[in-house]
Amino acid sequence: MRTILLSITFSMLFAGAFAQNNPAPIVGKPAKNYLLYNRDGQEVYPHEFSGGFRLNTDGWNAFLELGHRKNELFTNLYQFEVGETKSPKERKSANPIGVDFFGNVYTTHPYVYGKQNIFYQMRLAIGQRYLIGTKANKNGVEVSAVYLGGLSMGILRPYYLQVYVDSSSNATEYIHYTGNNETQFLDAYNILGGTGLQKGWDQLKWVPGLYARVGMRFDWAAFNSMVSAVEVSASGQYYFQDIAIMVDNQPRKFFFNASVGLIFGKKW
Repeated sequence: MRTILLSITFSMLFAGAFAQNNPAPIVGKPAKNYLLYNRDGQEVYPHEFSGGFRLNTDGWNAFLELGHRKNELFTNLYQFEVGETKSPKERKSANPIGVDFFGNVYTTHPYVYGKQNIFYQMRLAIGQRYLIGTKANKNGVEVSAVYLGGLSMGILRPYYLQVYVDSSSNATEYIHYTGNNETQFLDAYNILGGTGLQKGWDQLKWVPGLYARVGMRFDWAAFNSMVSAVEVSASGQYYFQDIAIMVDNQPRKFFFNASVGLIFGKKW
């Protein structure tokens, strides 16, 4: 999946970079409460608000974006984003614990073996969208380059497992990785299952960092007052403390990913 997303991202980035359709300048300056027209007679709106979802090579994120047109080529962007970063080594497991009346094997609750923390992010970013090519008609595609940067707040939530207290009883307890309980935490035969969203919210660790993203957008909306776009992009994040996601992975501060996303919104 990671390879496919990387291939799609860089293919579309190169395609957008060599687009030949030149943008038509806007006549006049953007106004606050009324629309303008470019020289092709197309409506141009000074403001927009949209939301989107990205599938990353290492997770996902969702975002809200406010745009204000600066001139005929540039639109200032203000973005708030939430997401989750995962390790490529994550694999869900479930242990068989019995057989039902019909002979079907039933298992424990799914869990990710060796997962130490769940890594969320909240980001605030500002940037710009640069218009490369306008739509020739309503069936055309507007091509833009996008670049943003800002702050990223990493949030680590301990990953809990339900495990048997010992092999001689059915008593269970909930544990997370502490470094001192590695043998118990990594004993696959001792794991009853994961706990989902139930545990760890009172033990959040906040890690500040920096964030940057570059990409291309392809807007196919039939009406100029709407936003319907595909975005391909790449982003980097640097945190001021080490981030540990898996027990057997070296903690790190820098993360890089490629993304494909959908964006929908309104202009006015």
